[in-house]
Amino acid sequence: MSDGKWKDKLKENHEKHGEEGSKPLSEVVNFEQEKKYFEANKDMLQNKIVSLQEELVEEKELELLLEGKDVQKEEELKEIRDFIENNNQEVEGLFLYVCKLCDELKTIVTKNKQKQKEMEEDNEEYKNLVNSYKAKHLAQKIKHVRSTVEDLDNFLVKEGVKGARKISA
Repeated sequence: MSDGKWKDKLKENHEKHGEEGSKPLSEVVNFEQEKKYFEANKDMLQNKIVSLQEELVEEKELELLLEGKDVQKEEELKEIRDFIENNNQEVEGLFLYVCKLCDELKTIVTKNKQKQKEMEEDNEEYKNLVNSYKAKHLAQKIKHVRSTVEDLDNFLVKEGVKGARKISA
């Protein structure tokens, strides 16, 4: 790069990146002082420049990644929009069906449980009634009537008054 182009680039860079309140490029600087600084700090300056170059590479990689994220984000948004559009009616139908199914199933299960409870109570009432004193007493009387009728039949057959007959249980 020619000396003039280099100065122009330096001036442009200084204007672009210079700090507010920095000295204008046209200001005279002390060459000997800057030479000493450069010689004493050349390695440090080179290391910083390498570090800045590495940072620039990382930032460019990040820039590419972030640009890719925008594309990926748009693809994900499109996928979600398509899913909603393509599945909205089906999911709505399933939702309504499941709500109805849930209500009906809960209602029927509740009714069935109540009927089972009533049947158990009726069954318990049946057991209690069948095993009650009155029912047992009545059953004994019925058994006595049956056995008495059989005894009389047997007596009449034995005495020859009538033919054999048996009363079944």
